[in-house]
Amino acid sequence: MVVPPKERKIAFPGWILRGLLRLFLWVLVASAVSIGIALLGGHFRGTDPSRSVPLGLYIGGAALIVVTIGGFGGQSISPGYEETMRSDLNMRRMQAMRGAYVLVGLLVIGLGVLCNWLL
Repeated sequence: MVVPPKERKIAFPGWILRGLLRLFLWVLVASAVSIGIALLGGHFRGTDPSRSVPLGLYIGGAALIVVTIGGFGGQSISPGYEETMRSDLNMRRMQAMRGAYVLVGLLVIGLGVLCNWLL
């Protein structure tokens, strides 16, 4: 009797799920801080929450992008080309982290567009 070989399941890489979870948590924290500040400011100004929440998300996402790209947190994102930068591990990690902040800022702005459209 011939037994066919068992099908081998390809495991989904766990680092992708952990990265997506971390991205979700960063977007959640950034949007919660932005919405909280927007609701507080809207309360004192007497603005409707349907107006202040999307505006707070726009400002929060834009602030993340401006602070990251503007270079307020250290060196600018484009300090000039140097041959040693490609092999410098710390520089590559810093650039990856800045890219993550820009992505989080864009997602927060997208969440503001969604809230503005729904409200």
